[in-house]
This record gives sequence, structure tokens and C-alpha cells, in this order.
Amino acid sequence: MKSYFKELGLILLGAFILCIPVFFNGYPILCYDSGTYIKSGFTGVVPIDRPLGYGLFIRHSSMSFSLWFTIYAQCIILAGVLHLLLKNSVINKEKFSFSYLVILIGLTFCSSIGWCAGQIMADIFAPILIISFTCLLVIEKLNPVNLIFLALVFILCCATHFTHLLMALVASFALLLLFLLTKKRIGGSIFSFKRVLLVLSLSVVSLFTCLTINYTHKDGGGFTTNRGGHVFLMAHFVQSGTLEEFLKENCGKPEFKDCKTCLYKDSLEHSLGEYLWKDRGTLVKTGGWYGTEKEHNFIIKSMFSDFKYIIKNIYESFRFGLTELFLTKVGDDIVSLDENTPPGTQINKYFHDELNTFLQSKQNTEPYLNKKLDTVNNYNTFLLIVSCCVILYYFLYKKNKNKEYFSGILIVFFVVLNAFATAGLNAPCPRFQLRVAWLILLFFAVIILNNKAYILKSYKNLISNI
Repeated sequence: MKSYFKELGLILLGAFILCIPVFFNGYPILCYDSGTYIKSGFTGVVPIDRPLGYGLFIRHSSMSFSLWFTIYAQCIILAGVLHLLLKNSVINKEKFSFSYLVILIGLTFCSSIGWCAGQIMADIFAPILIISFTCLLVIEKLNPVNLIFLALVFILCCATHFTHLLMALVASFALLLLFLLTKKRIGGSIFSFKRVLLVLSLSVVSLFTCLTINYTHKDGGGFTTNRGGHVFLMAHFVQSGTLEEFLKENCGKPEFKDCKTCLYKDSLEHSLGEYLWKDRGTLVKTGGWYGTEKEHNFIIKSMFSDFKYIIKNIYESFRFGLTELFLTKVGDDIVSLDENTPPGTQINKYFHDELNTFLQSKQNTEPYLNKKLDTVNNYNTFLLIVSCCVILYYFLYKKNKNKEYFSGILIVFFVVLNAFATAGLNAPCPRFQLRVAWLILLFFAVIILNNKAYILKSYKNLISNI
């Protein structure tokens, strides 16, 4: 019992460290989308462009009292899954507490982890999902408490954003296919077919959880997932330029005579953001989010029926995903907000006592706060470059394929998958890759800790030979 309290205290201390960027800001960090999340949670209305899961998390974790509680909840969950992963990855158990805290301090001051965990956004649940997924596969002996905790966190993560659910399903089916093709345990005794079935089952349960939430809440659209998928896909085609080319080539055909979008083929927006949110843009003029589903689906189906555009869209998705991999600038999406913006309006309505604190946070009182994070960005960029080089060397020359090795494989796979699951279906956005990039630094830290004796020995030999 004493050890449980010690571990709980360590997790709470880790959560406190992760909160440091939020303490520096003076209030939870918010984006324009934060307003939609807050509103959806308190009204119970499913937004057309995102799931309701994170909104409900805000409502219940905040206890309808303070958004600080939501941030604390996020940081405690993150610190908890990191504790589980590192406890089963770091070889030196005697100094684990020290190693755990040092890693969290290093990540908090030299990466995006604290800035993402401190946002009222679903983004932090992407890396939490990746860590949970990895723990469920590689931890050999999971006691019932840890298993239930990881399973619940896994489902919560998938319910907060469609890309999280997509990544879980893709990774689970990929592992299942790998097992069926190789017909043996991956990595010897690292994780078994039962573990793959476990994460696959949780992914399917998460899918049905999202469907059920939509079915049981207002404007959920029934037993469905993403009702705004057709709009995001069209916006993706706008960003890549393929929609304009396709419309100019096909709008003269008889089957497109009633297509409203054809009327604006020469004045289409040039970016995803403009197409989605412009007040009097093409989307609004052709029917908006709710009135364009039939026409958009017709255009999408027609485009995917043409081999030329299939190839073009595959190329553009790959290009966007590749671009997304390198977008890791910390604080890029932190902008000044006031009480008339969507987040300000919702804070005024549901957390009125915190409105002044929100308005006086550094995010809103210090112009270009994101520019003042240049030091953090310099450390982050330098360490990411070093980490990638070390990890590549590690994968190429590591002889013992242990659970540390396969944990790294999973993390790198998910970081790449995250880039292509977000930008590949929408458009490159720094926020999406920033949320998971620090996982590369985490794996780098584990490699250094577990191989420090070898590194020190090699260093001494190098010095003695000079």
C-alpha cells in the first residue's frame, strides 16, 4: 500500500511539472476551437465538425467550476501513462523516480509537451493514446488496476478526436495483418497475439462509443461518426488545387448541370481554412455544412472514379503528410483572444468568474507570446535533430530486439501515422504534429538512460585515443 501512495505522489508531482507552462501563462491556453469544445460539452449538442467526447470531458473534469481542473486532469492522465511506460522501459529501477522527474522536467522546458497539455484542446489525447496503445502491447504483466486505467484512457482518447480513432484502428489492423502474415509472435516474447486482439477490441469499442454518443445526443446525426467529413475532404481538395482543376475539366458535362459549386470554380478559395471558415465563401454560398452533403459526395465520388485524380490526390496527400512531419514549432497556434472571440464568449457564459483571469493571461496581454518561445523552439529543434540521428543509429545497430526497441518502433510509427492521418486528409498544420513530436525526445531519453554505461565507456575510449 505504501508503494502505491509513493507512485501516486510521484505522478502528481509529474503532473505539476507538466503544468508549468500553464502557470507561466496564468490561465489555461485556449485556441479558437476551444470555444466550440466548451459549448458542445455544456449544451450536449454534437458539433458537425468534431466529436462530442472532448466537450463532455471538459464539462465533467471542470466540474462546471473551473477550466483549471480540466488542465489538471489532462496532466494527471498524461503523467500517469508516462509513469507506466517509463517504469517498464527504464532498466535502472532503483533510480526510477529521479529518472522519471528528470525526463518530465527536460521535456517540459525543451519541448511542446507542457504547452499541449495546458491547452483546452483535444490534441494532448493523441500522444496519450499512443502511450496507452504501447503500454497495452509491451508491458508483460499488467495488473487489473493498470489494465482498466489504460483501457478507459484508450477509449477516452479515441472519443475526443476523429484522427485519434483513425490512428487506433489503422495501427490495430496493421498489427493484426502483420501477425497473420508472419504467423508468429512479434519480437519473440515482447507482445502476443492476445495483446493485439486487446488493442483491436478497444479500438472497435471506441468506434461504437463514438457512434453511441452521436446517437444519444442532439444533432448527432444518428448512429454515425463524422458528419462533416465531406466538407473537410472538399477543403483538402481546395488546398491541394485538385478541386479547381477537376471542376474546370468536368463542369461542362451534363451530370454537373445542377452543381452549385461549378458556379464558383473560377473563384475558389486557395486554402483549407478559407474554404471552411470564410463568412461569405464558396461553402456558405453552396449550402454550408448541412446543405452540401449530397453535392459534395457526388463530386468526391466522381473524382475518385477518375484514375488521373486518384493519383493526383494520393500524391498531394503524401506531400502534405511529409510536410506535416517537420512542422514542430512550439506555440505557433497561440494567439491573443478577447471576450468577443468564441473561447471568450463561452468562458463568460460558463466560467464567468474566470473571465478576467483569462483576459489578463500572458496569451492575451503579451503580444506575440509565441515569438517569445524562440528559446524553447531552438532547444526543441536541436534535440529533435539529435534524437532522430541517435534513434536511426539505434534501430540499425541494436542487436537485442527487446521491449524498449519495439516501444520505439511503435512510437516512431505513430508519429509518422499522425502526420499522414491529419495533413494527408486535410492540410499541413503545425498544431497536429506538435502534439506528438515530443515522443521522439521521450524515446531518445530512454535510449540514453538505458545505455549510459555503454555511452560513458565509448566516450572514455574516445578521449583516451585522442
